[in-house]
Amino acid sequence: MSTLFISDLHLSAERPEKLEAFKFLLTDVASQFESIYILGDLFEEFWVGDDDRTPPNPEILSNLKSCTDSGVQVFFIRGNRELLLQSCFRDQTGVTVLADISEITVAGKKTLIMHGDQLCTLDSKYQLFRTIMTNNLVQFLIRILPYGFRTRLAHGLRPGMTRHKDTKTSEMLDVDQSAVTTIMNKHNASILIHGHTHKPGIHHFRLHNEPAKRIVLGDWYGKGEILVYTEDKFELMCIEDVLSKFKPN
Repeated sequence: MSTLFISDLHLSAERPEKLEAFKFLLTDVASQFESIYILGDLFEEFWVGDDDRTPPNPEILSNLKSCTDSGVQVFFIRGNRELLLQSCFRDQTGVTVLADISEITVAGKKTLIMHGDQLCTLDSKYQLFRTIMTNNLVQFLIRILPYGFRTRLAHGLRPGMTRHKDTKTSEMLDVDQSAVTTIMNKHNASILIHGHTHKPGIHHFRLHNEPAKRIVLGDWYGKGEILVYTEDKFELMCIEDVLSKFKPN
C-alpha cells in the first residue's frame, strides 16, 4: 500500500475546484492508500475553535469523517492556520491529531513530519507570534471569547500576516538549514517532510556523513504538489495526476 502526504490546501469557498478535488480524493481515491498525512493549513481561514462554522469547514469535516469511517487512516498536524485546533478535532472527523513535530517510519527509516513554520527561524516576528498563540493560557482566553468575536479576530489576522510576509525576503520566509539540521539530529532522523513554504522539492544532503533528505510539499493555490510514497520511492505529483493514477477501476 501507498502513503500520501499533503499540506497547504488552504481550502475555501473561493476555490470550489480545490474543494471538489479534496472531496474526490477522500471519497474515491483514499482507499488506495494505507494512510494519509495532512501536514497543516488545511483551511484558508484561521481555525477559531471546535465550534468553527466558517464555510466550507463543516463540509470539509464531514468529508473527512466519511473517509475515516470507511477505514482509511488519516493523520493531521496543525499548520499556522490551525493553531487553535485541539485533539477533539478527532471526535468531529475521526482524524488522529499528531504533535506539531512527529516521528513516523517510512521505508524503514525514522522520518520527521511537521508543518514547517517552526523551521523558518530567521522570521523572528512570526516565531514570537507562534509562541504566543500556542501558549496554553492565551489559547484558553481566546476560546472563551464569543464565537463572533473570534471570527472577527481571525479575519483581522490575515491582512496583517500578508503585510508581514510582503516585508520579508525570500530567505526569511524559507527554512533555515541549520534549524533543519538541529531538529533532524535531535530526533536522529534521516528524512524530513514538511510544507508551509510553498516551495515543493526534494533536497538531498548529508547528515553525519550519511545521506539525508528534506521533502517539501506544495500548496494547492497552484498545481497542488503532494507526496506519494509507493514501491519504495518518494514522488512529488500534482493533485490531478494523483487523482487520475490512483482512481479505482
